[in-house]
Amino acid sequence: MSPASHRRSFRTPWAIALTGCGVVAALAACAPPGANVRIVNASGERLDGLRVVCESDSTIVPAIAPGESASVAVSWNGEDVIALRGRIGGRPLRPTMGEYVENGWRVRLVVDSTGFAHAWVTPAAD
Repeated sequence: MSPASHRRSFRTPWAIALTGCGVVAALAACAPPGANVRIVNASGERLDGLRVVCESDSTIVPAIAPGESASVAVSWNGEDVIALRGRIGGRPLRPTMGEYVENGWRVRLVVDSTGFAHAWVTPAAD
């Protein structure tokens, strides 16, 4: 085999491999930033002044009556930490640690009668 034909035989597999890497990178970049967050009021009191807070953004949540829920689109990019802030019956919600999230994950925040927001975060595939 001549040196020129030997070089050509390796060009095609490398081109395919590089194209495959580019496709994977493009798909990763297309992951939707953030996700919908569902807030459930299991407290028996009105929730108001609510915000879902991320490291670099916050989203206003409409007031939620007892037994009701609301969903908001929250924007984060890549990995982030979110928390719920606001009032329950005019008192501040109990401060909670932020919850780790990634793009596309499902987030459910349930506020109990003590004003504590319990978080359930799951990958979208679950």
